[in-house]
Amino acid sequence: MKHEDFPKTIARPAAAASAGAEVLHYPGFDIDIARGELRVADRPAPLRPKTFALLLHLARNPGRLLSRDELIEVVWRDVIVTDDSLVQCVSELRAALGSEHQHVVRTLPRRGYMLDVAAVGTPNDERLLSTDAWQRPGLTEHGAPAPSNLSADLPPLFGRAEDVAALVRMLGISRTVSVVGPAGVGKTRVAQAVAHRLRDQPYDGVWVVELASLADGRLLVPTVARTLGQQVATDGGHASLVRLVSTQRLLLVLDNCEHLLEHVAPLVAEIMAGAPGVHVLITSQEPLHTEHEQVFRLDPLGVPTSDDPAAALGFGAVQMFVGRAKAADPKFGFDAHNARDVIDICRRLDGIPLAIEFAAARVSLFGAFALRQRLDERMKLLAGGIRTSLPRHQTLQAALHWSYGLLTPPEQSVFDRLGVFMGSFSLGAAQRVASDETLDEWAVIEQLASLVDKSLVVVEGTHIPRYRLLESSRLFALQRLTATGSLEATRRRHAEAMTECLTGEDDFEEPLARTRRIAPELDNVRAAVAWANGPTGNRQVAVDLAAATDMLWDARGFNDEGAQLYCDIEPWVDQSVPPVSAARFWFAVADLRMRTAAKRQAEAALKAAALFRNLGDRFGTFRSLTVAAHQFALLVNREGARQALDEAATLLDEGWPEWWETSLAFARVLFSYLVEADHATAKKLAEAAIVGHRLGDSFYADRCALMLPSFDLAAGDFTSALDRCNEILASSSVVDSVQLRSQTLVIRGAALINLGELREADATLRTACTLLTHAIGPSTYPYCYAAHLLALQGRLPDAVRTIGWIEARMRQADRDGIPPLALSSYKAACDIVESALGREERDGYAGEGALLNLQQVTRIVFPGE
Repeated sequence: MKHEDFPKTIARPAAAASAGAEVLHYPGFDIDIARGELRVADRPAPLRPKTFALLLHLARNPGRLLSRDELIEVVWRDVIVTDDSLVQCVSELRAALGSEHQHVVRTLPRRGYMLDVAAVGTPNDERLLSTDAWQRPGLTEHGAPAPSNLSADLPPLFGRAEDVAALVRMLGISRTVSVVGPAGVGKTRVAQAVAHRLRDQPYDGVWVVELASLADGRLLVPTVARTLGQQVATDGGHASLVRLVSTQRLLLVLDNCEHLLEHVAPLVAEIMAGAPGVHVLITSQEPLHTEHEQVFRLDPLGVPTSDDPAAALGFGAVQMFVGRAKAADPKFGFDAHNARDVIDICRRLDGIPLAIEFAAARVSLFGAFALRQRLDERMKLLAGGIRTSLPRHQTLQAALHWSYGLLTPPEQSVFDRLGVFMGSFSLGAAQRVASDETLDEWAVIEQLASLVDKSLVVVEGTHIPRYRLLESSRLFALQRLTATGSLEATRRRHAEAMTECLTGEDDFEEPLARTRRIAPELDNVRAAVAWANGPTGNRQVAVDLAAATDMLWDARGFNDEGAQLYCDIEPWVDQSVPPVSAARFWFAVADLRMRTAAKRQAEAALKAAALFRNLGDRFGTFRSLTVAAHQFALLVNREGARQALDEAATLLDEGWPEWWETSLAFARVLFSYLVEADHATAKKLAEAAIVGHRLGDSFYADRCALMLPSFDLAAGDFTSALDRCNEILASSSVVDSVQLRSQTLVIRGAALINLGELREADATLRTACTLLTHAIGPSTYPYCYAAHLLALQGRLPDAVRTIGWIEARMRQADRDGIPPLALSSYKAACDIVESALGREERDGYAGEGALLNLQQVTRIVFPGE
């Protein structure tokens, strides 16, 4: 749907919103395309370039829902960013527009944003429904509602106002609109709401034709005619019906068409050609694929992203659950006590209205908490819907059986096998899991495309699409695999496929590219690990899978989880394991970079280097040695680090990609900084690596850049340190490593402390300590900065308790090294408390601190954590 097609009576800017227009004029504000400027009340409202680009794309698509993926693709092309960047730009745009115009940019939860063409219209606009398509004179008498078979009252519809409004607009532009979505998503209810909305428009009739119970497509024409109060012969063909409606203005709603598409599609095509006054609204699980058809993909109801009860009531899924629960039990109330349970139920049901309706009907029997706990039994639990519903909508199982029964055998096979995926999955992984001797990988692509078309598989993302089954559909698929005895074999293929996908085919794959490629696979890796390590799993598959997860845990901020996995797998890595598998496993262990396990990881790096060396794998040997140098530097082990660096340097080849050289440069920076304590040399090496970095992967250059604010701190230039940290946190690459982000936040917190910005330092360190625990393991050094902060805040007893905890950790044999800058903050905190408190008092608080664990000291430092 192009913006040029919008009806003339809908509010439009004075200049068409096209690439050629220089200024778009709206009531109260202008968009100057030539200058890249927003003007509100004739005064410039400064916007960052990305925010202006967002505004311009919204303006060029007025009234159209723009998904988050589309906006990110347009505004941040070729850059990987998170939704946070988009949300920040939208907030900035609304702030610039001011309170009077901030509602111009509308948010549709879980779906995206749109420029509200109604909100920017003039007070005299006839708004959305007064389109040219509806303004044909003489169609009704005295403005009376059109004849219809709709019921007088429409049951409550939750969270669908924007969908209904969008469909009304689409019907004003296109005469054929198909509402497409999975079973139970609410297509029928939304179509009924649209029909109700249009009853007062100048139609000769608004009619709903229910086709779910029609098994014989040859009866389609007589069924439609009978709904219109007419009779046609069963063998009369499409022409007889088209003649009946050729001079009428009608809205026909053809409901539940998925099983009759081969009959519905040609009928609609002939109506479009021979009855110019007829608009057709179709509901189906897949499109008709006819000319001029406009497809509206109906998404599930919006579900909350947080557990805030007040905010949750703004989402359609929660609204529906509460409404249906109250209808079943008037005593039900939504409050802080059950909010988390209700929200989680709605999330786990994917916002599917049918499933939510069934779940809400059970809340009076189980209560919200127990209902949430029993959701894994959902096929049995979510039964017994409204008795007047279609039979296939009276249980979730029946609805899924209906959809499944419409699939061809190859489609059913692929659907069943996709059930082993957790969360989203890639096309390559789907091909590996779903193919077999009867269904090759190319055939899987065909079947997957068909399942997407039939709304049984959801597509996520636009740049590199990923796919997903809704959770209820996934559980149904697993039931099918179990019933056919195929579950275990499919789970093994899934684990093997995840190993192949994580490993990739390019030995020279850039680290940042690899991180971004494998990061979405975390849920699938967890599922594969659970099978491989379980009673029916396979040890060799488990070793290979664990070995393939290097960089995954760091990318998602779960290094502690990766460390536990490697500890579980390690006993299985013996002489029976092929050397290449063992080498990759020990490299993964070494590269995890858990600060609390540097000694073990240095040893693992040397094991990996030895194995790769014996295999004649020069690349693997080089990478293992640079990781060994890194770990030995953390241990301040001069000899180990120097030996690893020297051997790695002899292996480096000029023909290798640039990032290999930068990885060695980063190891040298760490050696100069941590082992030799030569900050000046370390800074020169880091700056040289950054300057020498050319186009390509910035993974190790980013880590060299992270060292620079540390050097500024050491030199006492706290403002420069803060500025550098802010630049790093604003860069696109920092989102790919929780470790990089968390360590940058620690340094930022230290800079803020020294600048006297204590409140902001507190918030920064609070976030940093939470992230860092998962990223590099339980660490002492950030709490050195926290102790300094507490002392400056005047919270002296808490400062001494934290100091006592730090000193107890430092006395442990397996203590992690504390960087020089952190030790400086620790000593500064000690100086403050020593000058303010007596020795006996300090000893008492320090003794209390020595007995604390990490969680306890965190609650003292950051109350409320």
